[in-house]
Amino acid sequence: MQTAIDNGLAASPTAIVEKKNEYLGLNVFPNPVMNTAIVNYTLTKSASVSIEVINILGEKVTTILLGTKSASNQEYPINLESLSNGIYFVKLNAGETNRIIKITVSH
Repeated sequence: MQTAIDNGLAASPTAIVEKKNEYLGLNVFPNPVMNTAIVNYTLTKSASVSIEVINILGEKVTTILLGTKSASNQEYPINLESLSNGIYFVKLNAGETNRIIKITVSH
C-alpha cells in the first residue's frame, strides 16, 4: 500500500519511491536553433497543451496555445527568426505538468 506525499514521492511500508510523471518527454531540436525549432513531446494521456518561449530575464517572448492533444508523440515547429541571439527556455505546459528545456538561438 502506498501513500502519496505532496513532493512527488510515494511512501510504502518498506521504501520511498518516486512517482512517475503523467506527461513524459520534451526535446527541442536543432539546438542551437537558427530560425525554426521543432518541439517534440510525448503525452501519456490527453491534455491541454501550450508552449512558451522565455528569455534569460524570465520574460515570456512567445506563447502558443495548441489546445487539447491526445496521448501520443507530437511535434510542433516554432519560428524563432525574430529573436535575438542568446539563451532561451522552451516551456511545455501539459495539463498541470510542465517541462522546461534550455535552447540557444544563433542566427
